[in-house]
Parts: sequence; structure tokens; C-alpha cells
Amino acid sequence: TENIIHLVLAKLPDAPAGPKGISLFLVPKFMVNADGSLGARNAANCGSIEHKMGIQASATCVMNFDEAVGYLVGEPNKGLAAMFTMMNYERLGVGIQGLASGERSYQNAIEYARDRLQSRSPTGAQNKDKVADPIIVHPDVRRMLLTMKASNEGGRAFSNYVAMQLDTAKFSEDPVTRKRAEDLVALLTPVAKAFLTDLGLET
Repeated sequence: TENIIHLVLAKLPDAPAGPKGISLFLVPKFMVNADGSLGARNAANCGSIEHKMGIQASATCVMNFDEAVGYLVGEPNKGLAAMFTMMNYERLGVGIQGLASGERSYQNAIEYARDRLQSRSPTGAQNKDKVADPIIVHPDVRRMLLTMKASNEGGRAFSNYVAMQLDTAKFSEDPVTRKRAEDLVALLTPVAKAFLTDLGLET
């Protein structure tokens, strides 16, 4: 599509102070005519591209919305609540990106450990036809690999649990069950994002 829409948190002129006065707006790149065709260019534009260390495939930029036209989404001053409906899923998604990075690191590390020859196993030569054994036979290397594997599998189980709570909070017909899941989602989605991305970096 030629049009792009942005969800923007901003305040109405008469909004109360603090985060309780934040509303959610939909800001299109192009205004849409009554017949559905694209109209004039909106004033939303890219200010600069962020220079990032990671996730190069996903561009991040500073957006300027001076004099741009936006449309209120939901109720006035309820923007944070509306945005967090999406953000909880996004937080888990970012955490899973970190988990995927950690899993790929583990796969590369174990392949390297099976191929790299260095010294002999403490229990005796395991690769008698070669000048040395693969480093995977060394206890400290095995410890590091098993730590990576355990962290990734634990992170995978944790992310599945958080995803289950997201589904329960959205689809459960029991108010008590839904409220409990909503509370767990509020607690665990920031943890999933922070913990799993840190884990991916450490791994």
C-alpha cells in the first residue's frame, strides 16, 4: 500500500496533567478522501534514522508530527490503556526475538565445538585418529553449552506461558480467570521482554 498509518500517543488541549491525560491517535501518511482514494500528503514525516547496534532489518526513526492531522482512537485520555492492548503482544514478540538470537547462538556454538580441535579430553583421547579432540569433550565447554541450552529452553517455556496468559485474558469467558490472566500479563510481559532479550545477548 502507498499509505502508512501511525499510532501516536499525544494529549488533547484540555487533557488533564500526567499520563491520565494521554490519548491515542491514528495519523496517516496521506489523507484519505471520502471515496477511499488517497488525498493530500499529511504533515507526518521522518526526522532522522536511528543508528542501531542490532535488528538492522527493522528500521527505526524519529517521526515529526508538527501540524499533522490525526484521528482519535477510542476514548479521550484513555490512550495508554488502548496502546497497551497492542504493547503486551509486542513486548512478548521482542522477547521472542531475543530468545531466537540466543537459540541461533547456541546452534552455532555447538557446531563450532564439535568441529574445533584442541587438546585432549581429561578422560583420555576421544579422537585418536586426529592430533586433538573436539573442544566439546572439555568439561568447561560442555558446561557453557548446557547453560545456553537450559536458558533457551527455559525461555521458550516462559514465553509459551506468557502467550497462554495473553490468550486467556482475551478469550476466557470466566471473569475471575480473565482478571487473573490480565494481572499476570501486566506483570510478566515487561519481564519477558527484558529477561529474554538480556538472555539472548548473554548467550
